[in-house]
Amino acid sequence: MKITHLRTLPVGIPMEPPVGLGGGNVLSVSGCVLVLLDTDEGPVGEGLVFSINARHIKVIDALIRELAPLVEGLDV
Repeated sequence: MKITHLRTLPVGIPMEPPVGLGGGNVLSVSGCVLVLLDTDEGPVGEGLVFSINARHIKVIDALIRELAPLVEGLDV
């Protein structure tokens, strides 16, 4: 079985109630990136990368997508 495609889905997660941080900052949204690995035989691998700071999710998503050429075609 080989990995045929890496997909990502960035997701914002509301924090209820908001979390107070140092310096008077308040965090009302955290985030995660869902990672899906499609295979040539049908099963899909699933994982996630979580960040307490949702502002980092776009960068994390881009970093994960850059790994696609390294994992696509690998045997599972």
